[in-house]
Amino acid sequence: MKRAEKKPRKKAARRARTPPPPRRTAASVAIVWALVLASALAVVTVRHQNRQAFVSLRQAEDAQSELQFEHGRLLLERTTWARRRHIVGAARERLGMGEPAPNEIITLTLERE
Repeated sequence: MKRAEKKPRKKAARRARTPPPPRRTAASVAIVWALVLASALAVVTVRHQNRQAFVSLRQAEDAQSELQFEHGRLLLERTTWARRRHIVGAARERLGMGEPAPNEIITLTLERE
């Protein structure tokens, strides 16, 4: 029976050797809560900035699309204005110009020495 009495003493000694769990003080809990709140505010702020940047990006993409459409329309208009048929028609209508009759054509010759 003496052996049985010795074993519980060893276990009791082992339990006494383990350090006690750390105490949570009100200050440490307050610090953790402050850090959690600061982190949450940072997340909200970053999300808001991200949304603003996304809206700005969408507006810029819309403006780019409109400008590309306008550029294509202007290129088509420039091509139309550059056609000979259009130029001749505009000269006849606006300036009253036309092809001269054969008797109105004067040919000049240069005499070389």
